[in-house]
Amino acid sequence: MLIFNFNSLNILMKIYVDFNILTPNDLKGFTEILWVAPFMNEVAFNETINSYGYWNHGLLNKLFFSGQTLFEKTEIENCDYVGVPFKFNPNDARLYSICEYAKKYNKKVITFYNDDDERQYNLPDNLILFRTSIGRSNITQKEKIFPALITDDCIFTEQCKDSIGFCGVYNSNRKEMLESIEKVYPVDKIIRSGFWSPELPKFRGKREFIKNMTDNKYIFCMRGNGNFSYRFYETLCFGRVPVLIDTDTILPLENIIDWDKHIIFINPEEIKNLPSIIKERKFDLKSNRELWEEYFSPHGFLKNIEKYLE
Repeated sequence: MLIFNFNSLNILMKIYVDFNILTPNDLKGFTEILWVAPFMNEVAFNETINSYGYWNHGLLNKLFFSGQTLFEKTEIENCDYVGVPFKFNPNDARLYSICEYAKKYNKKVITFYNDDDERQYNLPDNLILFRTSIGRSNITQKEKIFPALITDDCIFTEQCKDSIGFCGVYNSNRKEMLESIEKVYPVDKIIRSGFWSPELPKFRGKREFIKNMTDNKYIFCMRGNGNFSYRFYETLCFGRVPVLIDTDTILPLENIIDWDKHIIFINPEEIKNLPSIIKERKFDLKSNRELWEEYFSPHGFLKNIEKYLE
């Protein structure tokens, strides 16, 4: 049975969440239930991260252990927003029940969707859907960019090679782009056959991924099955420079962040110009790491969620 703490310090937002509707299955999507971790007690938190293992281990530690509660759980009539404490599912009747209940109090509902799915949905009028996978040409007013949340495995260093790293799955589009880049700039690549490097023990696959990320100043980032890139956020976490291929991509917080100072955002047709682009641009690696901590870490995202809602 889950037990929740409701003591609050340094409150940024009042939130109403109905934890009574949670099921054990809901906790498997721990990247999507950000409303839950800040209110768990130690036993519930540890049971959850231990039960659902390698992918989530350590992901939300700062939310739980920082000592700073970002939200006050309050009654619905007093809240700023209503939170959905489980992954968005268009077929989940609980979602629509929450929206109907919130509508009676003229409240907006926030839900999270960390998924490759790019389909469009007929969303309730008062629902705000944060989703990882979406294109610039088809995003709606009810949808917001959800940064891919990752565990902080970085030991930051400014020592690295002036080359473009990549460690990951080599699908046809990535293969074409990387081969084009290799013709004009040094590339340090490790090709995997699957997301979790099934040909290697997980610890070794992750160690090699981290080494490739640390060794190279620039990191090749391109969408996978969904129109977003985990590697983009991992690159910023490590204080490296994403070379992000534009695939109808929306960058988060475009109204706040001057992305030209942090990344190389490039169309496939511009690959031939990459050497001159790199030569002309100066990047502060430490500021990229700080950018991730401030806005794209799980703690940073929730701390700044009202900026994402603008």
